[in-house]
Amino acid sequence: LGKQDKKGSSLSSSSSSPSLLDTPPQCKSITVKDIGPLFSAKDAPERILKLRNEMGSPDFELPDMKILPRFFIVTNYQNARKVLEHKSSVKPDLFDDLFQNTTNDGMNFISANGERWKHVRKSTSAAFSSQNIKLMVSAISHIVDGWIDKTIDFDLEQQQQQQQQQPSLVESEGNTCKIEEQNEEHIEEQNAAETKSGAVKCDHECHLHILEEMNKITANVIAKVAFDYDISDKERDAFLKDLLTCWQTFGVNAATDLRKQIRFTRWMFSDIRNAKRAAKRLFEFCAKMSESYRTKKEKQPHKLIHMILNDADYKDDEERFRDMVAFTIAGFDTTANTLSFTLLELAKNQEEQTKLRDALRVCESSDEAHSCPQLKNTVREILRLYPAVATGSLRQVHSDVILPATKKVIPSGSFVVSSYYAIQHDPDVFDDPNSFLPSRWEDATKEQNMSFLTFSFGKRNCLGQALAYAEMYEILAKLCKNYEFGVVNEGEASNVVLYKPEGTILSVKRAL
Repeated sequence: LGKQDKKGSSLSSSSSSPSLLDTPPQCKSITVKDIGPLFSAKDAPERILKLRNEMGSPDFELPDMKILPRFFIVTNYQNARKVLEHKSSVKPDLFDDLFQNTTNDGMNFISANGERWKHVRKSTSAAFSSQNIKLMVSAISHIVDGWIDKTIDFDLEQQQQQQQQQPSLVESEGNTCKIEEQNEEHIEEQNAAETKSGAVKCDHECHLHILEEMNKITANVIAKVAFDYDISDKERDAFLKDLLTCWQTFGVNAATDLRKQIRFTRWMFSDIRNAKRAAKRLFEFCAKMSESYRTKKEKQPHKLIHMILNDADYKDDEERFRDMVAFTIAGFDTTANTLSFTLLELAKNQEEQTKLRDALRVCESSDEAHSCPQLKNTVREILRLYPAVATGSLRQVHSDVILPATKKVIPSGSFVVSSYYAIQHDPDVFDDPNSFLPSRWEDATKEQNMSFLTFSFGKRNCLGQALAYAEMYEILAKLCKNYEFGVVNEGEASNVVLYKPEGTILSVKRAL
């Protein structure tokens, strides 16, 4: 970074003196100790939005943290785009990165800059081409059908047959006892099956912990379509458990305790050591998937794993396995969260759910369903309301950046967070920004489309967004066309590294 003053501004000739720059106002309502929770608390996205409203400014500076460069938050779409696409904008490497910890304490393409990132982007982008996405859809469809059969099979004919098979009570005391014993055995078997599937079956409906179930589907999908691996339920559940351990420890717990972020002191904490072991298991599982693919006689050149294993610019297999962990995380967790929020909002808004179901039922093919305007608008509105990386993207700029909307200047060397949640809840751009209104996208304004930054912007935008859309369209088309969802427990939107619904339970029954 070169020499910096205590504010972090580069002392190069490309930067004006910090005292002469018209920078965004500094926030005075919080202190340095509030900065960690501002990004790691469960309600972090809402906190940033509240600060923006209190400041009366779309962009502002956080309190001086002394040992770090100056730190700004931008909540205007024009300013965010400027920062994200700026030629001097990079991902900072001063932090003990969450993703590096999760990828077995090593660099991965998500955290990297320069050639380490560029060669991966170049060698793997073809995996997400439109042609390859079409090949993935059939596999996605098969996985969803299998999950439906296993978890929410409510075929009324089968239920009627079960009811018809129930013997009628007779007056004989002996026969009555025998029937009761049979019924008790049937109930025990049914309860065991429900526990295994994750669904609790009630009268013609079941209750689902929806995020858990969507995680199962999307984890199965990414293993198959990206890595050509048929993941077992045991492997998948272990992977999900280890990932949650890493993110809760590295992404939440460590954010409020500096000792857990410093390499020389963090080893003292048992939760950090446990998370390190979990990260190693994630790494070893990706090594296992790689070995499985290498032993196959028939290779799949269009698969992501083939491209990773045949990229000669990797230094070694350890780099490959770390990137596989990163791709797996990026490829299923974000999508599962969006699917869960979608089904929750549709359950809360029955009229919107009916409109979507009616629109899907006139579609005659999967391709037609994927192009259904009602489905596309529904997904886009959920992505606006609940961006996966809700707190936003962090960048460091290495030259002064003039913000186009306000003409304020971000000094060279500064850290900048573009808050997607605040941008996509801007009342100056979106009427009634906190409401679920898919119809707003039927005739969206230029400002609304430009404010849609869920997949980031610029050269570091989401590489797999085409797969994410295809997966969401296929899964939602199958579920919303045939099933009706209701709210049992709404839960709450929670920022645990990514924005997700926690504690949400939905009822599901076959739609008429």
